[in-house]
Amino acid sequence: MNKGNWKRIGRTLAAALLAGSLTVGAVSAIAPAGSSQPVAAAVVTTHYPQGAFNYGDNHASIYVDPTNFTAEQVATVNEAIANVQTMLNGIFTITVTNTRNAADMVIAGKDLSNTKTAAGEQVGGSTTINYNRVVNHIAQHPNGTQIVVDDSYRSYATSKYFTPEWSPQLPSQGDPQYQFFYNYYQGYYDKWQKNTLLIDTEHEIGHGLSLDHLPVAVYGSAIMNPAEALDHQGNPLIDLAKDPTYIRAAQAIYGGQATALGETDVKQPTQGYHSSNAGSSNNTGNNGNSGNTGNSGNGGNSGNTGNTGNTGNSGNSGNGTSFQKNTVKPASGTVNVYQASGAEVYSDAGFTNDTGRKLPQNSQWKGFGIVLDAAGNTVGFNVGGQQYVKFSESSFVSPLGHTNESQTVSGVFKINVPGHPTWGTAFYNDALQVKGILRGGSRWRVFARKTLSDGKQYYNLGGNQWIRSDYGSFIQ
Repeated sequence: MNKGNWKRIGRTLAAALLAGSLTVGAVSAIAPAGSSQPVAAAVVTTHYPQGAFNYGDNHASIYVDPTNFTAEQVATVNEAIANVQTMLNGIFTITVTNTRNAADMVIAGKDLSNTKTAAGEQVGGSTTINYNRVVNHIAQHPNGTQIVVDDSYRSYATSKYFTPEWSPQLPSQGDPQYQFFYNYYQGYYDKWQKNTLLIDTEHEIGHGLSLDHLPVAVYGSAIMNPAEALDHQGNPLIDLAKDPTYIRAAQAIYGGQATALGETDVKQPTQGYHSSNAGSSNNTGNNGNSGNTGNSGNGGNSGNTGNTGNTGNSGNSGNGTSFQKNTVKPASGTVNVYQASGAEVYSDAGFTNDTGRKLPQNSQWKGFGIVLDAAGNTVGFNVGGQQYVKFSESSFVSPLGHTNESQTVSGVFKINVPGHPTWGTAFYNDALQVKGILRGGSRWRVFARKTLSDGKQYYNLGGNQWIRSDYGSFIQ
């Protein structure tokens, strides 16, 4: 099975560069297929940004490597782990192990004081995750998640803060007030650094669980936007063992009870969760995946636009016939490959005969048909002759004119995010502002289709409400 490596750089509290994401909005009245009733307000779901992977069994063990930490820093890291477990009681179970090879996450310290992001921001930590790309489950021990946090601070006297630049009011050592001010600054920076390490550790564990950065404008102070989590005195602006956004973000992925918020009801995951994989604890052998960081090297595939190599596309005699309960419906459009590992090419619409060829990520190919299963769900596309790719690895865009040119259509759109059948997805106004989230698998009547300013194709759900055409299946 294909395995990959994914890396995310954390930010320090001093100056964070926050990732933008979906905003929160109310779902307006939209008529679902086969119903004249508007959608109830209960459909509204806040979207919490996340990665495309998670633990399949709602459990992970953590080992703290004490090698580079001081004793006080080890205590702070363990306090952070305890805080996360308190927040996630009823949602996710974290245990601490003294055996490194038995740990799903390893937390280590490293001097990151001179490490900067590409934007010039100070790096406070990093999280590297090995995951099974087939089922999108994070690999567990012994080579799962590696977390590094900044351990550079040892004491005020040996730190960069022991300078006129950082402590401009510190008098000369011969001044009678020197010791008073020295003790004041030492206490201040000790507290600031402890709380920084505390929040950074909780933040990186959040990344290890597939939580992503949260925009301050939407969520305010939160562990997953740590630049806004401390005041100028080094005091946390949030309860570090009861951050509602942290709890809700994890609950959106894993479900369960938010007991830290006083809830007793068990909720189902609302986004991004994949059912338990009993074998995930045995995903050993992931060594050597560090070279896959960020999946770079896939760039340049846009040059495949133009469908070179697709000669023989006139042989579409199979379109409209049945292949192992799948039906190929003739259609004209563009097939976009988004899967990082590429899209496997099959010689049959039942996807049983793998040709051994792959279409690379970000490449575009002329599409001649949409493969439907017996229930009418889109499961793949024909890219010419007896060449088929799966819906889970690609998307189909029908030909359309320029931005704001709307084409009238009549049909039903079923939400089915490629590769993630249980995920919901956002819908937007025509200015691409998020208006809300619709459940995965739900069906909606659509009235028009057009390309918005991002160059993507959208279906109209009624009024000024649009959903990405490649996030589901259109049924006429």
